Amino acid sequence: MGGMIDYLFAPEDPAAVIEKMAGPAIRLVALIVIEGGYNFHPVSGEFDLDNLDVQHDLTPSATPKTSFGLVIEALRRRRERGVAPNIQGKGDVARKMFTAFAHARDAELGAWVEAEVPFLNSMVDRITPVTTPADINELGSRFGVEDAWPVVCEPFTQ
Repeated sequence: MGGMIDYLFAPEDPAAVIEKMAGPAIRLVALIVIEGGYNFHPVSGEFDLDNLDVQHDLTPSATPKTSFGLVIEALRRRRERGVAPNIQGKGDVARKMFTAFAHARDAELGAWVEAEVPFLNSMVDRITPVTTPADINELGSRFGVEDAWPVVCEPFTQ
């Protein structure tokens, strides 16, 4: 991709990812979040604070494991350094989930994220649901390709 000038993989080096997002040169953080990534409770629709990775990320000085922990730590550093925030995500749901995490971590930080960080609504041309064993098997039988985690998309027209 012509616009991609760098790549960092958060599970390998979360500190580098956080520091990159916290830097003043970063004006936009775009997230592609699939159905299971928003961490909302299936019944209440509220942020799931019982998620073990979220609980880990809320522990003081923890190395974040979730997108919420990574982004909110970067935003905390931006606030501390006086760097203006900017984030792009799936709008209303992302706002609700990220601000819930920020409030759980630090009420003052949560209020700042809620008041200052924009969450834009956008649409991609296809939805990519969670990969199932049937998807893996179909790829192998139809195309002779072995892939432990193929990306598939739902049927869609508009």
